[in-house]
Amino acid sequence: MPTAPPRLVVLGGTGFLGSAVTSSALAEGVDVTVVARHEPSGPTAAAVAHADLLLGDVGDPGTVEMALRHVGAVVFAVGDQLPEDSNLDVRRHSSRALAPLLEVLEALRTRPGVGLTLLSSGGTVYGDTRTPVVDEGSPTDPKCSYGVMHLAAEKYVGMYRRLYGVPGRVLRIANPYGPLQSAARGQGVVAALLDAVARGTAFRLFGGGRAVRDYVHVDDVASAVVRLTSLPGDPEVVNVGSGRGHTVVEVVRLVEEVTGGTVRIEEEAGRSFDVDRIVLDPGRLASLLPWDPRPLRTGIADTVAARAASPSTGPGRHP
Repeated sequence: MPTAPPRLVVLGGTGFLGSAVTSSALAEGVDVTVVARHEPSGPTAAAVAHADLLLGDVGDPGTVEMALRHVGAVVFAVGDQLPEDSNLDVRRHSSRALAPLLEVLEALRTRPGVGLTLLSSGGTVYGDTRTPVVDEGSPTDPKCSYGVMHLAAEKYVGMYRRLYGVPGRVLRIANPYGPLQSAARGQGVVAALLDAVARGTAFRLFGGGRAVRDYVHVDDVASAVVRLTSLPGDPEVVNVGSGRGHTVVEVVRLVEEVTGGTVRIEEEAGRSFDVDRIVLDPGRLASLLPWDPRPLRTGIADTVAARAASPSTGPGRHP
């Protein structure tokens, strides 16, 4: 089993994925520095309470220099726009998505042995796929700027690894969900459905809900991320998914079963940037460490229970 690094820096450590990685690392006894633009609040603040917090912009050289002192590994979990919004202003999205990563990669050139783990998007970089399940060698052909920028970020990590010896690994993560995921920005099907049940509002169902996605609980993802940070060398790219696909209609039914509520549906036409099906092959991940993510129904039940235990994550109380 891999051992955790002496100190982990989580860039974007107060976001949905970043805070889960931080919490998981802290639970493993790892010292963590979180870098974020703003003070966390509510349940997110509780999740990262025992980490050292550095407020600043990852694109700022001074912030990066301070963050990378005396660290063993770096997790890049900086997020910006969602797939739905990314095509609206491609120039802004590209600069905001890539500039911080390049700042970090340049800084790591002078820190031999400090590895970078990039959290990428397994749901968008592949595009429309020809096979039921995709492995890391499958073609990549993103349909939106969000996916293009993630793929470009992956390429930069690979370039710095080959040219400058910066240890880098890309994790292509499927559709994560969990109790701290906010529905306020339309982020995540499970979060949106739970919010619709709790509020009695309509859930927007695009294209008849036929799109198939691979859903993984964020705590399972975070545990894998932390363990992988201590594994040096190959492979450069690893899928983090369940290998199981569910249509959105199936997720609606599971949420109704778990909550006992009814989802009010608002039918809308399909969107041009949505892929029809994306399910990740987790075989490579399973060869590196024990990997048995919880089934979707179990994960939804765990999410509902966690939200009930923390009222501040309920409707209208997003961190």
